[in-house]
Amino acid sequence: MTKINRREFLKITLITASAAVLVTSGYGFMIEPSWIEITHTSVPIPGLKPSLEGFRLVVIGDIHVGTWISQSHLQNVVDLVNQLDADLIVHTGDFVGMRKTIPYIMAKVTRDESLGFGHSPEAEELFSTCIPLVAKMKSKHGAIAVLGNHEYWVDPAAARKYLRDYGINLLENKSQLVTVDGASLNFAGVGDLWEGTQDLNSAFAGTPSPYEVPRIVISHNPDFADDPQVARSGAVLMLSGHTHGGQVTLPGIGSPLLPIHNKRYASGLVDTDWGYVYISKGIGCTQPAIRIGTRPEIAVLELTAP
Repeated sequence: MTKINRREFLKITLITASAAVLVTSGYGFMIEPSWIEITHTSVPIPGLKPSLEGFRLVVIGDIHVGTWISQSHLQNVVDLVNQLDADLIVHTGDFVGMRKTIPYIMAKVTRDESLGFGHSPEAEELFSTCIPLVAKMKSKHGAIAVLGNHEYWVDPAAARKYLRDYGINLLENKSQLVTVDGASLNFAGVGDLWEGTQDLNSAFAGTPSPYEVPRIVISHNPDFADDPQVARSGAVLMLSGHTHGGQVTLPGIGSPLLPIHNKRYASGLVDTDWGYVYISKGIGCTQPAIRIGTRPEIAVLELTAP
C-alpha cells in the first residue's frame, strides 16, 4: 500500500470537500426546489361529525412568484393539486416573493401610516400572473386564503383585488362555514403576524360556538399559535406556512434558519396545549433559492374523529 504524506492528504480532503459542496449546491439550487412532495397527514378533530370524517384539506403556501418560480412550475403545482380530490383548498399566504417597496419602507421609517403600503406595478403584474392560475385549483368547496407578509410589503390592495376577482375567499379577521350534510367546520383567518392585525373575537363573532362546530384558524405565521386568543377561541387546529421548513435541514442540527420565535413550528403537525398546528413547507423559496433536505410541499390533511 502506498503511503500518502500530510500535504497529499490535505489536498485530497480539500478536493473531496469542494466536490461535496459543489454537488450539494447544485442539488440544492437545481433539483430539490422543484421536487414537490405531496404529504398526507391525519388530524384528529374533537367534535367532528360523521359526515365530515375524511374531509380533505389541501394546504398551499409560500408560492413566492417573483423569485425563481416559473409559470410552468406553478402550472405543475395546479395539476398536482387537481389530482388530489380536495374538499377545500387553503392558501396560507405569500403568493408573491418580493422585497419591500419604497413606500412601505418610508411609511415604517416615518411612522406615517397615511403613506400606506403603496402600489407596486411589478407586484400587480405578478398577482395578475399568479392568482388566475392558482384559482384553477379544484375542490368541492372552493378556496380560502390569508395574506402573508410579502403581500403587505408590496401591494396588499392588489392582492385583495385579485383574490376577490378570482373567487378565492380572503379571510382577514373573518370566518367561513363549510357544511357537508348538515355538519359544519368553521374556518377563520387573521392578518399576518408581522404586518396585519389578528382578531379572532371579530372573526368568530356571530358564528356557532366551538362546542357546536369545530374551529380551524389560518395564520400565515405559525408563531400566532402561542397567542392566548387562539386557545381562548376554542380552535382545535391552526394552518400556517411562512417557514419554508427552513429551506435547509441538516442532519443532527435541524433547520438553522427559521424566521420564527418558536422553533418547534418548523414544519408538519405540532401538538400544542390547545390543539394542533400544521406548518406547510411551502412551494417557493426566499433568497437564496435553495432547498436541501426540505422539499417543497403540497399538504393533504385528512380530518378524522379522535
